[in-house]
Formats: sequence, C-alpha cells, structure tokens
Amino acid sequence: MSQPLVLPAYQDLEGVDIWTAEAYIDSLKELAIGGGEQIMGGQLQVAEALRGKHLQEDSVEKLTAFVKAQVGPNMIQLKDSIAWWMDFATHLRRQNPV
Repeated sequence: MSQPLVLPAYQDLEGVDIWTAEAYIDSLKELAIGGGEQIMGGQLQVAEALRGKHLQEDSVEKLTAFVKAQVGPNMIQLKDSIAWWMDFATHLRRQNPV
C-alpha cells in the first residue's frame, strides 16, 4: 500500500513572490513537455536555473531551498507538483493582488 500524498505547506514558502513562483511553474511545464519527469532532481534543476533571471534573489533562494528539501524518494510527481504550484500562485495572488 502506498503512502498518502503529503503536500508541503504554503507557509514553508513565506517570502517567495508571485513572479518567482510563476517562472518556476512555466519552467516545470517545459520540463513536463520535455519528458524531464524521469530525471531525478529535475524539479531542483529547474529551481536552480531561475538564478540570474531578473527575479528577486532572496525569493529564488527560498524557493530553491524549499525544493531541495523536497528532493528524495517521497518527492511528489511532476504533474502533482505543477498543480500544487499553480494553487500556491493563486494563493499568492489572493494575498497580494497586483
């Protein structure tokens, strides 16, 4: 019997802004299209690739540290991760309407 899916809490990402979250979502979608789900740590590689992309550095660092903490045998599948991040982006928009 498999373990239930345990999703991270939004408060673990305090300080990550909407632009960083959306850039990460877009990159995850590209990873999914490219079949990158098979690459162990693909989600972390995507997060690390956000560095130097004209985003808030501290926001990128928090997101990268968060993803790094998720890497392992219990890391959620890419499709579930994309859905979770899209929900997180919606949560950010509700908290901070632009």
